[in-house]
Amino acid sequence: MSDNLYAAPQARIADRSQVRVPGDITSKIRNAVVAGTVVATLQFVLVAIGMAGSTQFGLDAWSLIDVALVAGLTFGVHRRSRACAVILLVLFVAGRIMFMVQSGTPNGILVAIVIAYYLARGVQGTFQYHAFTRDPARSEAYGQALDAATSDRVAAMEALRRPEAAAARNDAGADTRS
Repeated sequence: MSDNLYAAPQARIADRSQVRVPGDITSKIRNAVVAGTVVATLQFVLVAIGMAGSTQFGLDAWSLIDVALVAGLTFGVHRRSRACAVILLVLFVAGRIMFMVQSGTPNGILVAIVIAYYLARGVQGTFQYHAFTRDPARSEAYGQALDAATSDRVAAMEALRRPEAAAARNDAGADTRS
């Protein structure tokens, strides 16, 4: 406690940069960032074609606002923002539905489903990330368990590289079971 009565209170916040986050959580977020980047890039290319004079896609310079919005939300997902991940998913799905209703054909439905899948996994990853980093003791226990599992995997890989050591171990096990 500070002696200064007018000092702002200090919260005890865990330093999230020191927390070891599982790879499955970070890969979900990373894949959502890639999907968002693909969406923003494709939209930008289509807007550039529309600005060049093509009326095939019905996009003009005002569509750059949508490109900037998707790019900004993708950056927010990269920064592990739950709100940005949810808004990006909703924006993408709503845009695809509107496009299909207006065009009357389900063009690009498979690509849209794949991108929506990765964006949904990104939403899941951002929520998992915040749940995981909220409890430093749990994340530290996970780090210790990860170290133990990694050492077990290394031992298994060594056994595969040296078949004679694995055979000797199996023979010793067979003698004890008799």
